[in-house]
Amino acid sequence: MPIESIKNRPSFIAMGVILILHFVGILGLHSIYSDYFALLTPLNLIITFLLILPFNGSASSRLIIFFLFTFALGMLVEILGVQTGIPFGSYYYTSKLSLAVFGVPLMIGINWFLLAYGLISFVNYLAKDVSFIWKVVFCGALMTFMDLLIEPFAIKHQLWVWESADVPIQNYIAWFVVSSIIFSFGFKIIPKERNRVAAFTIIVFFLFFGVNYLTK
Repeated sequence: MPIESIKNRPSFIAMGVILILHFVGILGLHSIYSDYFALLTPLNLIITFLLILPFNGSASSRLIIFFLFTFALGMLVEILGVQTGIPFGSYYYTSKLSLAVFGVPLMIGINWFLLAYGLISFVNYLAKDVSFIWKVVFCGALMTFMDLLIEPFAIKHQLWVWESADVPIQNYIAWFVVSSIIFSFGFKIIPKERNRVAAFTIIVFFLFFGVNYLTK
């Protein structure tokens, strides 16, 4: 067996586990046990987070700084959101995402990191030699599109609740702005990051939430 294949085996195993978790999740969420599977969302996020981390390509100190920045900013804007309705609109989280701070589950901060880190790696694999601005704008657009797919899933399974009948447009505008700030920082501190497991996870996320969106 080629040495490169042996070196890559752990990442392939991690990707396989992530794929299986989400495939089983799709089946479970479309079964009579959907409510129970929805309660497993925090566990799924934690497992995915732990599977991604060992395969970082940047210096660990830089990745930690990016994680802390993304987690803190994500939590801050979400706390502001649930307390004031700014910048996303009026909504609140239910207890399904576990431990919360000022009304915002800690898993939401983890989710902001997973999406941002995965998209940075994905875009660096897709087009690593394009300009900084292009990467920030493209990732911001992909992040906003991801939220468009996530919203019906979260609403259906009551992970959070909007006080308006429909998700307000300002939510998507805010997602683009906030994520663009995160990507502006990310492409400065970990500009060449290419974590293959994180990039693969983004593809799985798009497929997972895409299937749920089409079958809502």
